[in-house]
Amino acid sequence: MARLMFFLNKVLIKGDTAYTHSTAVLRTMQMLVFPWYLLAIFLIVPWFVRDFCYKCFASVRYRLFGQVEACRMPTADIKRRFLDYGDVECTTQPAPQTSTTVNRKATVKEN
Repeated sequence: MARLMFFLNKVLIKGDTAYTHSTAVLRTMQMLVFPWYLLAIFLIVPWFVRDFCYKCFASVRYRLFGQVEACRMPTADIKRRFLDYGDVECTTQPAPQTSTTVNRKATVKEN
């Protein structure tokens, strides 16, 4: 279940469409291997019901699973799964304010 939490604050951009909240999580699960892709069956539930459940779970997930003080350093096996962006440094600067528009001319879909 801890691996599932990785996806809970994500936006999925697939083609020209950006998915948010529960739709992003379920569309991501749809691309994974068994048994995770089975969770995509919940896409038949209306988006407003799924998002309500998503937000309720997000509000209590740290109480259920705890919170770590530092991020885990990726192993060589994990690193090979990601694109190499060179020497990109991580900073502790606050993230820029987000807006409702998505770059790359993506359409945001809630359902």
